[in-house]
Amino acid sequence: MNIGKIGFSENILRKPDMLTEEEKSIIRKHPLIGESICRPLLSMQSVLPAIRSHHERWDGTGYPDGLRVTISL
Repeated sequence: MNIGKIGFSENILRKPDMLTEEEKSIIRKHPLIGESICRPLLSMQSVLPAIRSHHERWDGTGYPDGLRVTISL
């Protein structure tokens, strides 16, 4: 389980149908929530970037920051 999903409605987390755009928006906040929960823990400082960015994609279509990797040769 992603720690950032703590407190999310079970109706969203276990919804058998497709999520609405509003529900997707809520779910996409979980990396930020997880990061904020772990930020005060000294032992978690080195993994905060991984917690925040675990749904990012190379092409920039991920979330929460839409990070994109460009490679110059």
